[in-house]
Amino acid sequence: MLQKDIRRRLLEHNWLDIKKKLSNPSQTLQRFKKQADVTLNDLALLAKKLPDDSLSKMFTQDNMRMLLRSILYGNYDNIDYGDPEDQHTQVDYNIRRAQLAALMTRTGINFCIEQYESRIEQNSVLSEPIIDQLKKASRICDEIVTKLYLPQMELRAQKENEIYLFDGAKINDIFQTSLDKIRDENIKNFVELCGAEFGNFPIIKIEEIYVSWSSTNVMDIKFDLLALEYPSNKHIKGFMSLGTEINVATLCDDTGQSLKDFVLRKENNGYYIYEKV
Repeated sequence: MLQKDIRRRLLEHNWLDIKKKLSNPSQTLQRFKKQADVTLNDLALLAKKLPDDSLSKMFTQDNMRMLLRSILYGNYDNIDYGDPEDQHTQVDYNIRRAQLAALMTRTGINFCIEQYESRIEQNSVLSEPIIDQLKKASRICDEIVTKLYLPQMELRAQKENEIYLFDGAKINDIFQTSLDKIRDENIKNFVELCGAEFGNFPIIKIEEIYVSWSSTNVMDIKFDLLALEYPSNKHIKGFMSLGTEINVATLCDDTGQSLKDFVLRKENNGYYIYEKV
């Protein structure tokens, strides 16, 4: 991939030192990117086409460990973060590395689940607790990425006069559950938002939250919530439509009447909902 001269220089020096002696460092970086894209595509092609015995000699634990550690850790003290005017580039880079780590974890765990189900324990009842733990580990990694990303989201929201509310991608199906038993902040914030927009009612129970896709680019979060009201409790029903291509989330009542629009940003594997202030 690399020419002998630049490979030797990278082995002996860090990029910042090399950059000072180049007439056009940005062009060199662009060339590195193209070379890396070609190399990674070629490696993927080899992994798909070569027989297992050849792959076992090519992609060993030692060389893959070296590659993965270099991607995630690199030479941290000497990283060039690019445009000095962008104060958040370093944060972005840390988040991207966490995203890659979560992707590696998710991919590896999915493979382990396939192997476990097909070769170790075919009985779904016996395998379910193990698989649930593996999936939980993957979700934890994704949540770590979200926590790293959250300060950047909130800072951008402040600049654009918005308030971050919740991640629509984290809303899942729930039935007959008291609100005080909900631990996920995304679900709690969604439910409380619905109560506020439907008349500022305090929600005490989730009768039903049901997530479906009405089209390829529209996710609907349908809900039936029990609100505290005197003399008898009240049902709040409706749905929030997440238009992932138009970047708008619309809260509607159960007749389909639009109540309020929110800003939606699809990024970092999430559907982040913001309110304009």
